[in-house]
Amino acid sequence: MKDTRSRILEVAEELFSKRGYHTTSVEDIVKQAGLSKGAFYFHFRSKEDLFQQLLEKINEELLGNLQHWVDKKVPVEEALLGHAEDLLRMFYKHRRIAYIFMFQLLGSSEEFRKIYFEKMAKVRQLLTKLIERGVKEENFTYRNVENIVNLYMGYMRIVMLEYMFKEEVDLEEVIRLAKEGITVLLKGLRG
Repeated sequence: MKDTRSRILEVAEELFSKRGYHTTSVEDIVKQAGLSKGAFYFHFRSKEDLFQQLLEKINEELLGNLQHWVDKKVPVEEALLGHAEDLLRMFYKHRRIAYIFMFQLLGSSEEFRKIYFEKMAKVRQLLTKLIERGVKEENFTYRNVENIVNLYMGYMRIVMLEYMFKEEVDLEEVIRLAKEGITVLLKGLRG
């Protein structure tokens, strides 16, 4: 049986995904989880705190996956393509939470903006490490690491915003398109 905190996070993700952040109450969450409000407040200070911790759990998964590709001793192209596929699969799995974060909370909460920029800085740091390896060890003729990281991050952000929030998503097609775009980008880096 799952521990109480994990159960609350699981139920909250389900309810936030179905109903949205603003229309889901703490009472809805504890009722669905079969718990008391006391159990909720033992683990979380508020609904906002719960959502932040849910985001943290998802971010740990995303950063852990990127770290895996950075550490893996494979060509940078393979690492970026592998990371892109894994990222899109994880984003798809949590796309309703990502939607709520990006379109309902990011613009209205200084705390959520702070979380976003902190996580993006960590992503940028890991991608920089990976791209530096590519510039050093592989035949990249274009060597501006910061611009390469910006291109990759910008491209992936556009793919996610354009395709992942649609009602019907063909995940395999989105992955194929993303990989094709990354391959074109990398060919340009090699001249």
